[in-house]
Amino acid sequence: MFTVISFLFFTLLVAFFSYRICKGEDTETNDGYFLGGRDLPKPLVGFFAAVLFGAILSSFNSALNSTSTIFALNLYKPKLEARGEDASDKKVIAMGKRVGIALTVLSICVAPFIMYFKGGLYGFLQEMNGFYSAPLFAVVLVGFFTRRATAKAAKATMLLHIVFYGLYEIIKPDINFLHILGIMLPLEVLLMVYMTKKNPRPEPYEFKRKEAPVEMTPWKYRYHLSAVICVVFVLYYVLFSRIGLLHY
Repeated sequence: MFTVISFLFFTLLVAFFSYRICKGEDTETNDGYFLGGRDLPKPLVGFFAAVLFGAILSSFNSALNSTSTIFALNLYKPKLEARGEDASDKKVIAMGKRVGIALTVLSICVAPFIMYFKGGLYGFLQEMNGFYSAPLFAVVLVGFFTRRATAKAAKATMLLHIVFYGLYEIIKPDINFLHILGIMLPLEVLLMVYMTKKNPRPEPYEFKRKEAPVEMTPWKYRYHLSAVICVVFVLYYVLFSRIGLLHY
């Protein structure tokens, strides 16, 4: 938590001061990192670089491990089991490592082209996340309120979203992708509700609880800390918005 808050606070401060100093200059989103190194006091440049490098490495490492794990356990292992082949942990882990190495090499090859991404790397990633974020949220949302939702409805929602959002990315009309997602999300929820009403599960879904291998007693201060984190992030937003520091 401390690492996340310190990273956000420090990077936002750098972005704020760079914005104030370079206001009116023709700059891109990615230029903020270079402007931070240019505008910061010299003793803080190394600290900023360390925070930035740590955040990048942490994000890349978590994404790499998640992708390798999902491929190995959800795609590779079931495929081996379906064929009746050996699906030992050693074999699955070895495949996960090879996938991780391949993704690392691919990332290194793609990295030089980040400078051509319109809106910077962050904007590009958020736009690409739109291929799955909205339908996943629709599936989870419907699943919260009904236990008769079907896998067919979820798959149809995901497929239609990918097709129509892909068409948006190809045609590229003069409308922000967030507006597209805002339009598609309620339509996808309605589609799932319609398909669930028309062809519901024969029996309500029952979550099968398994005995936890470790102590799972909830921490008594979990709600207090969650409230503090929410308040801190809201304050961050207000502090660095136009009603906060940007107002001056």
